[in-house]
Amino acid sequence: MVNRRYDQGSMSVSNLTRLLSVRRVVVAFFIAMCAWLVPALGMAQSSLRSEITPSSGHSDDLFIFTVTYEGSQERITPQLQAGGDFQIQLLGPKTTVLFDNGGVRSRQQYVYQLTPKREGTLQTPEVQVTVKGQLLSAPPIPVTIKSSSVAQAPSAGGNSEQIFMRQTVSPKSAYVGQQIVNAITVYTRVNLRGVRIEDDAADGFWQETISDGQNSQKTLNGVEYGSAQILRALFALKSGTLPLPARSALAQVPVTKRANPFGNFDPFSDDFFQNFFQQTVIQEKKLVSNELSVVIKPLPPIPPELTQFSKGLPIVGDTSLSAAYSDAPLKVGESKNVSMVLSSEGHLNPVKAPQLTAPPGVKIYDGQTSVKHDTGGGTLLTHKTFNYSLVPTQPGMLRIPGVSVAYFDPAAGSYKLATTADISLVVTGNAASASTPVTSPGSALDSPSAPATVGNTAGNTSGQGANLPYEEKSLLESVTDRVSVQLALLVLAAAITLIGLLTLISRTSSSQAPRREILLRISKASTAAELEACLRTWAARSLTGLRPGATFDEIRSQIRSQSNDLSTALALISILDELEIARYSGAEVGSVEGLKRASAEALRSWR
Repeated sequence: MVNRRYDQGSMSVSNLTRLLSVRRVVVAFFIAMCAWLVPALGMAQSSLRSEITPSSGHSDDLFIFTVTYEGSQERITPQLQAGGDFQIQLLGPKTTVLFDNGGVRSRQQYVYQLTPKREGTLQTPEVQVTVKGQLLSAPPIPVTIKSSSVAQAPSAGGNSEQIFMRQTVSPKSAYVGQQIVNAITVYTRVNLRGVRIEDDAADGFWQETISDGQNSQKTLNGVEYGSAQILRALFALKSGTLPLPARSALAQVPVTKRANPFGNFDPFSDDFFQNFFQQTVIQEKKLVSNELSVVIKPLPPIPPELTQFSKGLPIVGDTSLSAAYSDAPLKVGESKNVSMVLSSEGHLNPVKAPQLTAPPGVKIYDGQTSVKHDTGGGTLLTHKTFNYSLVPTQPGMLRIPGVSVAYFDPAAGSYKLATTADISLVVTGNAASASTPVTSPGSALDSPSAPATVGNTAGNTSGQGANLPYEEKSLLESVTDRVSVQLALLVLAAAITLIGLLTLISRTSSSQAPRREILLRISKASTAAELEACLRTWAARSLTGLRPGATFDEIRSQIRSQSNDLSTALALISILDELEIARYSGAEVGSVEGLKRASAEALRSWR
């Protein structure tokens, strides 16, 4: 028994020794892991990134490259591994202390100015930072650089170096109807108070606005300028070398002059001493840009198999067509809206609504058309939505074939089709019967036909009245009884009104003589050119401030500003649009007779 207890005690001591040894190994391992993990955890909380603003632009733009490190408070020194795409200039560092979950971190930023050395897709420098023996890196960023947005830098000396204006186009060669971006940019080294473009007309082009003011910084010949840019989308209406005239603008420039020391005396003003010696006045300076020309190529003939999908001038530019509708079942007689959305970089103003083919058992009604512009990315993307109402007359599966629109792809140099899928709907209910009565909106109202009763109050039933002798009334008394004073005044007022109306009609007839002459000439016109001549004659007589030989843009502008009826103005502008397209494209308008009728109606409504 003694030996057994002794053996058990010896085993317990041995086990305890082994256990303590294992614990020592575990503790040592834990300490070693902590010593290895703590620096790694510290580095896991550190980050390095780079960014560039703007992300794309022209070779004369000012690009700001920012390197940001967040982590320990140890001062870092970024190493830029430049690939030769940019010239690099350090603008300065910036350090911020951050307090996060009871800890302290630092944010260190280094800001550089990058100047592109060439055009194309360039790469920003790769950034590397070594912190506590660990290497952090930020990869290069691709940047798309286009050609200079200004034709040439201004000549040295003079006020032209402080403020000037240039215009550019992109691309410089395009097809008829292809979108061309026209940029009008004002460069300045003074703090302008405002810029107003006086003339940005472009005859021979259809013009849409992309933006009316984009402010940025640009560098020309090593000199930094502030810039204000206006972007227009131009769509050529004819081929050839088309000029873009010089643009003009008025800029409000602050000018500092010496002030009258005895004028506006205010010794209590904070800027008394500054105003005592000088003051700032605003002067208007006229700016004139350079002239440009664009080479416009004619479109190739549309393939015969695609002719049915193109009406009028083809769409030129990347184009898509989609159908939008709810696929929920509908009952017989109910209406469902279907929208066709045409999106394109091309000119969609003359595009008419595609025709949906109505199968048996459905009626299709055209709805309103809406247009929306997307100006992101420096180009104009137009979305034209055509709405239709579908009314089924019998139940079952309704299937309407999809529609297609032909367009010309300038990049591929060929015509393509934008097509939607078929429209499929489930119709429930019973088929509509032809004998079902249709209730007129006014059939529920019945007009009363009760005869009117007029009481006779001329008699006198009193006893005294019965004894009065009867006397025959004279003619004057009879007329006086029948005609009251109010009625006499009403007749007099009607006579005066009639005289005034006749006078007005006489004067209006004399003033309408030139208009009748124009309407007579329009009725005899047989071509689009003759109709255009008639409208130009009317514009010269009826619109004030219109110079001889005015362009289409000038005539449209005066119609907008001088018309009191928006619908009439829009009708006239639409007619001029079709005539301009016919004039520059060489194509005949859809219907001269239709344009003649529309012109006559618009001129009759003009006020």
